[in-house]
Amino acid sequence: MEKEKVIHGLKVTISALNLQLKDTTAKTIKSAGHIQQVMIKLNESEVDKKEMRRKIKEMQESYTKTSQIINELISRKVGFLASMEGILVAISSTSVLKFQKVITNIGNCYDKNTGVFTAPYDGLYLVSLTVLSAGATKSLYARILLNGKTAAIVYAYDDKKDEMATFVGIYNMRGNDKVWVTASNLDNQGQFSTFSAVLIS
Repeated sequence: MEKEKVIHGLKVTISALNLQLKDTTAKTIKSAGHIQQVMIKLNESEVDKKEMRRKIKEMQESYTKTSQIINELISRKVGFLASMEGILVAISSTSVLKFQKVITNIGNCYDKNTGVFTAPYDGLYLVSLTVLSAGATKSLYARILLNGKTAAIVYAYDDKKDEMATFVGIYNMRGNDKVWVTASNLDNQGQFSTFSAVLIS
């Protein structure tokens, strides 16, 4: 009888232990599932961090490039305006006119000693020329030359009085292209004759 009680007690204990083991196993599996989910979230978070770092790097590179472009555009201001001094008449049509009174020379690209403007950058340049004919009996004939080739011709004549002629043109120029002016029968008094150029794009 005593033996049967012991055996019964053992069975009850074993049954309880089995129940506890099943519960512990279930909890362990559940915990393992939670751990796996946490690991997945951590991995996803790491991926998100890498993606965020990549996007930040792209934004920084884009900002740097944009800043460089803006700084380059700011530094690319180019333009000059110059007029002639004194009185100049009956010059050769092949002579380069030297507009020696420099009013503006942003970028220092116009040389008053040679009368030549040198483009420092590729781009669109607005070039203008105003000249005065030598009296009522003579016609004025002037050329704007781009790298030695005629880019524009200015003609003016009036049989009763002096005549002024003006030309404004836009040229697609490359860096180091050169522009200058030649004319015949030019009569310059004061600042009536002017030459200018400006980078517009």
